[in-house]
Amino acid sequence: MKTKQFTKLERLKSKTVIEALFLPDCPKLNCAPFRLVWKVQPAYAGAPIQVLIICPKKRFKRAHTRNRIKRQIREMYRQHKHLLWNVLTPLNQTYSLGIFYAGPEEMDFQKMTAVFTAGLSKIALAIEKAH
Repeated sequence: MKTKQFTKLERLKSKTVIEALFLPDCPKLNCAPFRLVWKVQPAYAGAPIQVLIICPKKRFKRAHTRNRIKRQIREMYRQHKHLLWNVLTPLNQTYSLGIFYAGPEEMDFQKMTAVFTAGLSKIALAIEKAH
């Protein structure tokens, strides 16, 4: 990992891979207000992990609120993705990660960051144990 950027290769866009994240056999981690889901992709996509960020319209009716939450999540991931990249880079596999904001209301950025980094660390440990 050379820079702290969130590039196009790191964004999850494949419809089939996104649908595979919603299957019941994917490992999940609930750390309020986030639900994290990950899965190994069948082919290497150029980056060790591809990310999908979802903020539900059902809970946040206004688009500017959803966009702000997604922007904050992208920034948190960009700053702390090294927690996953250090584990995934030697494996030569691509993982897909779904980040769902499941909280009932917006949360303070510092609190969200603390919970998010703890969740990423737990995922890194789970992947490390699996290999």
